[in-house]
Amino acid sequence: MPTPFNTPETTFNRFTPNDGNLLGSEFGRLYTNDNTLQSEIDEINAPEFDNGNSGASKTINFALGYAHRLVLDSSNCTLTFSGPKSGKVYSIFLIQDTAGGRTVTWPSSVVWPGGVAPILSSGANKADLMIFYYSGSKYYGSYSQNYATT
Repeated sequence: MPTPFNTPETTFNRFTPNDGNLLGSEFGRLYTNDNTLQSEIDEINAPEFDNGNSGASKTINFALGYAHRLVLDSSNCTLTFSGPKSGKVYSIFLIQDTAGGRTVTWPSSVVWPGGVAPILSSGANKADLMIFYYSGSKYYGSYSQNYATT
């Protein structure tokens, strides 16, 4: 049975179940013994991470969030992925700069439908949305293409 727990902001229900996981909730926040659940909720609700311009190589750190944005400004950008969690889905919104025609070299751990990486939309200021499911060792990619950004 929940018992009231006072914080400076309000009173919320504090739980002490046998497994000791969920401690309480308040205004959509969940509190756990080690804050793991709250951290995952914060990650899901995190804003898009802006990686800026690509240059010739860029590391996309998925520990910084699930949604990423990257402007392609080099003829080819070699991407590296870091910080993923197994079983999670990540996205990258790739935007061509005003010149367009930029390409990407994907990490070898990325698997595409039919085994073939997509050809990016090449027009100036066009964008492609890449979605990846991370299995623990592979990124399974899918995509939507040719979005106008202006």
